[in-house]
Amino acid sequence: QMDKHVQVALTRALGEFINGPEAPTSGDELTYFITREVMREFAPRLLLVNFWDMDVAHWGSYSLYLQAITRTDRLTGMLWDEIQANAKYKDRTTMLILPELGRDGDINTANGFLNHRSGDPSCRNTWLLALGAGVTKGMTDRPLRHVDVAATAAAMLDVKADGLLGQPAKEIFF
Repeated sequence: QMDKHVQVALTRALGEFINGPEAPTSGDELTYFITREVMREFAPRLLLVNFWDMDVAHWGSYSLYLQAITRTDRLTGMLWDEIQANAKYKDRTTMLILPELGRDGDINTANGFLNHRSGDPSCRNTWLLALGAGVTKGMTDRPLRHVDVAATAAAMLDVKADGLLGQPAKEIFF
């Protein structure tokens, strides 16, 4: 069962999504509105945001894929602006942004760009953008798997997570 306070916050965000003046047009924009409402109500110290609009790659339209990437970039920036504008979480909150899934490794087949069903390691690798409190500036080329994201979040929250399959991306912490 959902906590009543959380339910009210999420219902309000959904109402803004449906009726608001910003006229959102995608699932990622719904994710943005819900995340923003959670931020405003609870001032979390860690946000994990999973944007899915890039899944449009399955349709085989590279232009729609680029539009989804651009939208994710814009929404990420708007969330970052929200963090910076609120004293409750400015310099206290870490934000982890990731796309829906990796892609098949063999780009020479029709399956490559369009899917993530081959089961090869590239399907489980993804990028992760980490911003905010406690994050080291820079980049790493170490392959990051989806299961590493849970281990990274647990480590950032100082939660013992013995038995997780993933490994924390400690190179992003300072």
